[in-house]
Order: sequence, then structure tokens, then C-alpha cells
Amino acid sequence: MDWPALWLSVQLSVATAVILLPLGVLAARWLASSRHPLKPVFEA
Repeated sequence: MDWPALWLSVQLSVATAVILLPLGVLAARWLASSRHPLKPVFEA
């Protein structure tokens, strides 16, 4: 088995989750509390 390739995949997936999870939470909080005219577009 190609362990360096597997390790790289694990590192990239963890880094992506660490970056995107807070952004997703912030976007969800903004959508839940805003009255922005484009809100229906983002919710669709």
C-alpha cells in the first residue's frame, strides 16, 4: 500500500475540514439571522 499517498489524503481532508467548517457555521448563522434580499437565493 502507498502510505505517503494515504497520509497526504488524510492531511488534506483534515485541513479542508478545519478551514471550511468555521466558514460554513458563519454562513449558516448569517442566513439564520439576516433579512438580506438575496437570502432566498442562498437557501435554494
